[in-house]
Amino acid sequence: MKVLVSGAGGMLGSAISAVFPSALPGVSLTLAFKSVFDITNIRSVSRILLSVKPDILVNCAAYTKVDKAEQEREVALMANAVGPGILANACRESGSKMIHVSTDYVFKGTRDGAYKEDDTVNPQSAYGATKLEGEKRVQAALPHQALIVRTSWLYGPGGPNFVKTIATKGKELGKLRVVDDQTGSPTFTRDLARGIARLIQADAIGIVNVTNSGSCTWFEFALEILRTAGLDHVEVTPVPTSEYPLPAKRPKNSVLDSAKYISLAGEPLRHWKVGLADYMSAGTDGL
Repeated sequence: MKVLVSGAGGMLGSAISAVFPSALPGVSLTLAFKSVFDITNIRSVSRILLSVKPDILVNCAAYTKVDKAEQEREVALMANAVGPGILANACRESGSKMIHVSTDYVFKGTRDGAYKEDDTVNPQSAYGATKLEGEKRVQAALPHQALIVRTSWLYGPGGPNFVKTIATKGKELGKLRVVDDQTGSPTFTRDLARGIARLIQADAIGIVNVTNSGSCTWFEFALEILRTAGLDHVEVTPVPTSEYPLPAKRPKNSVLDSAKYISLAGEPLRHWKVGLADYMSAGTDGL
């Protein structure tokens, strides 16, 4: 099986390159980095797809600066919607299946309970809107050959993330204020990569939610990060979102229902606390 990974230098792309060789025995990986593979360039994308002829393209390329997207909507749209659409059209030409990674931000985030794949979408930010548009373009081009993986609260080696921020700021400041009225499922990139590998084995298509098991607020996540890092002495104060205003509106409820994933993969991803401990015990990212 030949797999092409776009956005291979990012946090998730790096995790896929680390996990896939053992999770998918016999896989042949081609890693496409941003510096040489511009997903918004039709000619470049078509040339590489027709040259590599992958069985599967896994698109990890994205614009993920949630707040900055409010001012750079067109830039975000190119990376999160136009680019994925170009990739999907190229996959149709080359006969490749496409896996596209999306986000909990496609939902409004105000309902009770976890969001299922077919629940009504209603993004509240430019980032969420551009990611939803990307989903639509991919599915329009590949109605029977695309898998949309929605995930949430990603962290892992190779990129800025909440875990690194909390551990670093906790050491520096000795006290923190963290939002306690937004709930989600922290997801370790390598666990997500394993989940994607299992969906490949299941030949899944359509939309599937994939996150680590369990849920928490950002405040509860911060407490567990500090406890795991041996920084229990850091004082953490829970605050409402209203006291921490940001340009982009966040979903208050980002929890995604994983029942469909479990039915396809045979088991859920491990609990988020276990994934966090694994990430931090590895000693990566200076943690």
